[in-house]
Amino acid sequence: MKNKFLKYILGFFVTFFIVSFFIGVMVNIKTKTNLKSPILDASPIEFQNLNAKSSTVVSMSNGQIIAQKDSNKMLPMASTAKLMTAYILYSEIKKGKISWNDRVKISNDISELSLTDGLANVPLYSDDTYTIKNLLISMLDVSANASAMAIGNFISGSPDEFAKLMNQTAKEMKLPIDQYKFYNASGLRNGDLIGSLKLNNVSDDSENEISASALATLSYNLFKKFPEVSNIMQQSEIEFPQNKLGLVQTFLTTTSSIRGFLGVNDYKLLAAKTGSSKKAGSVLVGLFFQKNNLQNYISIVMNGSDMNDPSATWEKTLLALESADSKGQFLNYKIGESVKGAEKISFLSTEKETIDLGLSKPINIWINEKKVANISANGFSYNRSLSSVSKKDVFKTSINNVKNLKKVYGVNSGLKIKLSPLESSKENWNPLEAWYRYLIH
Repeated sequence: MKNKFLKYILGFFVTFFIVSFFIGVMVNIKTKTNLKSPILDASPIEFQNLNAKSSTVVSMSNGQIIAQKDSNKMLPMASTAKLMTAYILYSEIKKGKISWNDRVKISNDISELSLTDGLANVPLYSDDTYTIKNLLISMLDVSANASAMAIGNFISGSPDEFAKLMNQTAKEMKLPIDQYKFYNASGLRNGDLIGSLKLNNVSDDSENEISASALATLSYNLFKKFPEVSNIMQQSEIEFPQNKLGLVQTFLTTTSSIRGFLGVNDYKLLAAKTGSSKKAGSVLVGLFFQKNNLQNYISIVMNGSDMNDPSATWEKTLLALESADSKGQFLNYKIGESVKGAEKISFLSTEKETIDLGLSKPINIWINEKKVANISANGFSYNRSLSSVSKKDVFKTSINNVKNLKKVYGVNSGLKIKLSPLESSKENWNPLEAWYRYLIH
């Protein structure tokens, strides 16, 4: 009888330990929880009363589109095409194919273009040479058309080859094929170009075209990958050396002119690229810094006014930004901050059972509503049997309560985040405690 009782007792404990072991393996080794905060809408504001053919406002922090109007419509872009020329030049510099000190010899056609009434602002003289850096500065800061054409020819050898490179670069940026068409480095009508600068088999009325969404993508890539561009474009005036004349010319920059017109407000204009033509009207790409929420934005207005009244477009570019900002807010999370649903992890064999998690990288998401709001994240599977954990470890999951988030082309619109332990923990050598953790979780 006694032996039978002992067998029952022994069988009970063996069964208990076996069952608890398998429960621990199936439930505890890989653990996952899901908590979701109220759904947050990140869809872009649709401008209803903005008197312009197209517009978009983009956050520089992550490429999120926060407001728009007919932003996929392809329109003439005029001199904002020079942003693509600048992007290609910076890419060639980065590859080591070109140096800032390389000197460019000026052809007769480019010199004539630089001296043509209505198309000129920085004269370039035949057989003189100018550094790539000075040509870039004059192209960006005072929209020098001849400087843009000189840069394009220097990179590709001819206007035709550079136009092909511009379109190929747009394709590599993931711009939709029906939202861009590049013909030349400057943005001028083909009919305004001279001699060898003019494309054959292309009508005189042909000029570069792009959608506001595609232009925002181009601008975002330029300012994000090459932040020094905005430093160049922030200058109030530039000095342009004319070696042949033995003098230095001074020019007031576009950014300085627009900054003076807009006056003092909550948005500091960091960089501006204008464009104007009969078909394009007035176009502006502005990089702004919001002094209150410390955010950088790209604000774009296309055909916001007649080409002879650019200041109306400048004003609308700021109004578009203010309107978008007034209807939404940024949710900012710093490195080390916790996210609901993924605040902590627990282990079976570490000295500290529960470890708090924090963001490995900051999160910046705009939502189109003004209310107290928080993001939440999906729980994630991880191995609870790890014997140690380090602050350098990374756990991946995704935000689960934000919908309709839209970004510029080529930028992942996913909501994936990375979390890291806020402290390290070594292995715990007490097997009984580890077993106890199996049982209670």
